[in-house]
Amino acid sequence: MKDKKKYKQEVKFIFTAWLKTLVKRARIDYLRQTEKEKNIVSLDRILEEKKPAYEMVFMPLKPDLEKGLYTFDNPKMDLAFSKLTLRRRQVLLMKFFKGMTTKEIAMYFQCSVQAVLEVEKKALDKLREYMED
Repeated sequence: MKDKKKYKQEVKFIFTAWLKTLVKRARIDYLRQTEKEKNIVSLDRILEEKKPAYEMVFMPLKPDLEKGLYTFDNPKMDLAFSKLTLRRRQVLLMKFFKGMTTKEIAMYFQCSVQAVLEVEKKALDKLREYMED
């Protein structure tokens, strides 16, 4: 009798562990699939348009933003912003004026998200430094 009860408990434990693993893997597969579906561009479209794929997924920047040009109302801010390097100006404009995410900016520049975060931090630090002068 005790052996039968013990056996049922073991089977229940094994089945529960198997079911949890199954659900966990199904959830991971679903997340992977939905992540891939976000920015799908067909190969035919890429070949027809003859543009880099990232330009088809994200809206291209306006010419003034590509050059890192922007005019602020505050002349001190305008001067400080113009002292930044082109890459730093572009990252700040994309982030705060275009509303792009860090991941989108990284894909645009074809670099890592961490590299974009570092450029953004350095740009903000330099901007603060130039504003204090």
